[in-house]
Amino acid sequence: MEDSAKTALIVIAVAILVVLALPILWGSVIMGGMMGGGFGWTGGWGWGLLGAGTMVIFWVAVIVGIVLLVRWLMNTGQVGRTTPREESALEILKTRYARGEITREEYEEMRQRIQGA
Repeated sequence: MEDSAKTALIVIAVAILVVLALPILWGSVIMGGMMGGGFGWTGGWGWGLLGAGTMVIFWVAVIVGIVLLVRWLMNTGQVGRTTPREESALEILKTRYARGEITREEYEEMRQRIQGA
């Protein structure tokens, strides 16, 4: 997965967490706590099914966010990954000689120049 895709997933996860946290904060701070202080849609009976659903969605989002964060952190360390290395000039020369692209004399001349440089 590319870095831009990882960054986009993280931004989306954080946005989801913020969007899900706002109703919870709104209900607990503005409405007078879990029971709603006698106000709101449920007439004082708290959030009812809306509160339970929001809580489930919130915890699912938290768990998904943690999983994404751990996967992203593990991939940024590049544990166990090998990056392709560049071929040296001598390796390229050997490959060209093996393919028959250059003669033995050309190979020897170029090899001496490379090793002498």
